[in-house]
Amino acid sequence: MKLTLKQGNPESIIFKISNETRFALLTKDNVEVNSPVSCRTFLAEIIWSWLGKGKCPRTDYKQEELDKDFCRMSVKFKTTKYYENFLKNKHLLKELEENVGLTPTKIHIIKDKKDTIIIIGDKRWQKVWAITLYSFLIKYFAFKNGVVEYPEHEYYNKYANNKEKLLRAVFMDEQEEYCTCSMDVHCDGFISMCSGYSINSFLIGKGKL
Repeated sequence: MKLTLKQGNPESIIFKISNETRFALLTKDNVEVNSPVSCRTFLAEIIWSWLGKGKCPRTDYKQEELDKDFCRMSVKFKTTKYYENFLKNKHLLKELEENVGLTPTKIHIIKDKKDTIIIIGDKRWQKVWAITLYSFLIKYFAFKNGVVEYPEHEYYNKYANNKEKLLRAVFMDEQEEYCTCSMDVHCDGFISMCSGYSINSFLIGKGKL
């Protein structure tokens, strides 16, 4: 499978951290629509624009650029060890998805790009808040023996306390009923589902709590 970096595309200078695992959303032809970034909120903003919600603080993408049927991302891991850890632990992500009825993620190794994979996931991951959880889980399963490193440990605590509810919400929230983008990158995405917008309120509204 071939991975292509789109030429001349916008990128987040602030959140392009060279020594972190980085993500890029893809078209259905596996062309990156953004330069790989470590910031999950940046990915959320791309989806926000793609859904026709308007221009976000740092991005402005067209609706037709993303795959409507799957959530596609390239992942460039921080080091070879992180890459190997994720491949070793990928079954754990599959188990989480199967437990809530999501189609398990498919993983394709990119041989000509070091420590890089393409993931093709359930389209329900491709939502403003859910993409931040998806990319967090990919980073989490790349840590050795589940030891969460700084600064992800703060996000992990929120995830661990709301794990089942969050995954159930990914499965049910097909229409992107809850989505927001702001300049506060630490409070957007699945973190806002755990705090600012209560995951309990969401599930109660769905009659699932």
